[in-house]
Parts: sequence; structure tokens; C-alpha cells
Amino acid sequence: TVLELGCGLGHIGGELRDLGAIVTFTDGKNFKEVRKRFPNNEVISLDQDTSWSLNKKFDLVIHWGVLYHLDNWAQDLKIALKHAKLLCLETEVIDSDDENFQDIKLNEGWYDGCLNKATHFSVGKVENILKENSLSFKRYDDSGLNADYHNYSWKSTDSREHKSGQRRFWFVEMKSENCRFCNKQSLISIYKYSNAPSRAQYLSTDISDEKTNIELQQCSDCGLIQIGQQEVS
Repeated sequence: TVLELGCGLGHIGGELRDLGAIVTFTDGKNFKEVRKRFPNNEVISLDQDTSWSLNKKFDLVIHWGVLYHLDNWAQDLKIALKHAKLLCLETEVIDSDDENFQDIKLNEGWYDGCLNKATHFSVGKVENILKENSLSFKRYDDSGLNADYHNYSWKSTDSREHKSGQRRFWFVEMKSENCRFCNKQSLISIYKYSNAPSRAQYLSTDISDEKTNIELQQCSDCGLIQIGQQEVS
């Protein structure tokens, strides 16, 4: 199963569909045209600047050329990761490893001018989110990916500058957690509580104020809600 986010006219997902994949397309502007092109596929109108959810996981999520057009790009990336077993991510970036660096530009370029915005963020900021929310990732800076003005093989100098077409490309593997009841990899996070007292998670004779993170997850197959930690004793 494949999810193509911000699919445009669905060219990438369409190629995978022709290879036999079950593809779901989403877009905020072109979904009507995509439905005409692929009448037998699920096509969803989706605003990725919202706290969206499709309530299921996909074997592959394609997230190309969308992130830097969003205000809430970090939120969107985290949500996309929750829907993926494998995420293929591509976006324009700032040349910096600073995990906190980003900049917002208005009316930049013909496409961003249509949307009236572009959010530029550092490579370090993207990869920090990937480290916190995935199992592993690999970045490809290969010249073979370069096309037209899209450049992936540029050498980092930590200039903290943005250039049109300056992009990075990642494959991200997600943590595999199975439902404790049906044993399927279909868990979706529905609530996170950070820095909770450890006594909220464990019942023991040794009570301390050590903090822990508690996550509630729901299985999209059987519906069971469970704690995404070790079982409460």
C-alpha cells in the first residue's frame, strides 16, 4: 500500500499503481483532476497544514516537494511518519546543521507566489525530527537525483543560506510495533504525555519522581487502545 501526499496530478503514485501497488492519493488543490485520472483509486482532499489523520498505516508514504510550502511543516512531518512503515521524503532546505534554524519567505518564486509563502528550514532541523520519531534514516546526496534546477548533490558549507532548488532526499524506516491483541503493525498514536511521573506507568514498592513519556496508541485493525510502553505491572 502506498500513500502519495501532495500528489499534484499523481504522476509518481500513478507509476507505482501501474506496477501493481494499491495507491491512495492526497492533494489540497488538484484532487478533482486526480479523481478523473484514477477513478478506481482512493483520492482524498487533504490540507496538510491541519492536524490530519487517515487512521491507517501504509507500507510506503511518498512526501515530495510539499514540506516547505507549509506553515506547520514540523507537525505535518511527524503525522506523516505515524502513517508510514517507510517514508520517502524530499524537500528544499537551508544549508545548515543547526537543529533550530528556519526562516519564512513571502511570495518567493512562481509556485510559492501562488501560495503566498515558503518556509525554509535547516537540514539539521529536519533530521532532528527524524531522529526523534523514526527507527533509522538515510540521506541520499547523489548527483543522479539532480533534475533541471533541483540539486541534491550540493556540498554543505553551513552557510545558513537558502537557494532555489537546493534540496535533500531521505528514506526513513519507522519503528515497528505490533498490536498486542491482533499482532498487526497498525498502531497509530492518539495521545502523548511527556514527563509524566513514573508512578503513572509502573506500580512498584520503589516509588520515585523519575519522569517518563506515556503514549496511547490505537490499532487501526482491531481498535484496541493500548499504552505504547511496557505493560503496566
